[in-house]
Amino acid sequence: MVFDPSGFVRSDAGATMDSGVARDAGPRHDAGEDSDSGADPDAGSATRTGSTLGLLQNGTQFVLSASFVDAPPPDPCTTLETAGDCEAFRCEVVDGTSLDAGNITASASGSPLLSAFFDPMGYRAVENLRMVNPGDPIDIANRGATVPRFVASGTMPEAPTVTFPFGSTLSRTARPRLTWSSSVRADTVEITLFRVLTFVRCTVPASQGEVTIEPALMSHLSTGAGGQFNVRGLRTFTTDAGPYRIDVSLAAAGPGEVVTLE
Repeated sequence: MVFDPSGFVRSDAGATMDSGVARDAGPRHDAGEDSDSGADPDAGSATRTGSTLGLLQNGTQFVLSASFVDAPPPDPCTTLETAGDCEAFRCEVVDGTSLDAGNITASASGSPLLSAFFDPMGYRAVENLRMVNPGDPIDIANRGATVPRFVASGTMPEAPTVTFPFGSTLSRTARPRLTWSSSVRADTVEITLFRVLTFVRCTVPASQGEVTIEPALMSHLSTGAGGQFNVRGLRTFTTDAGPYRIDVSLAAAGPGEVVTLE
């Protein structure tokens, strides 16, 4: 998969959503906390890490993406600075890679949503579909090939609605405090501000209900129009397919904000 700066980036799991970049997506929980993960019963045999699988809902649009590897690929992003719950980093454009896992299908409440077909640069499918509600059961299954068959099961998170306490312009010397309902049904909330290929990303427990971005991180962004805040609620967990340990991300995008950085 080619890195997509309009997507959500960086999860130590690798390419989880709309991008081919990697960083920690936040705390994970065992898939069994939601429902049967469908993982290989010999869970201790999974020694090949770095594979990723993600489903993103943005209203009625869904993105299903995946990358299966024998070992974690190099991180195309460089950390510039961290402060509190946030970090600034810069990324390079890279091509993705993936082993063949057969066709992959995501279903909600037992009904198929969309399928992604094998591509050696990574799986990716985008479709406009029906709404899926927070808490609906999600199953993502493959037919199996080089990567054996698996079923990753969880529940759809809720998209947070973040309050942005500023207008269409934002000073890089500002210290914006962003808030949302602490009762949002998600494990974590991730807020990413980016311009060009430089990012400031905050990942916090959803129940925290707020996060503040320090000016030291804002200063790494360049000035000008086209700054973009992206927001999503996350549920993350792992499942196994034979020797492959797969990091799974279910995400629901909330309303973002476009700003000019000064």
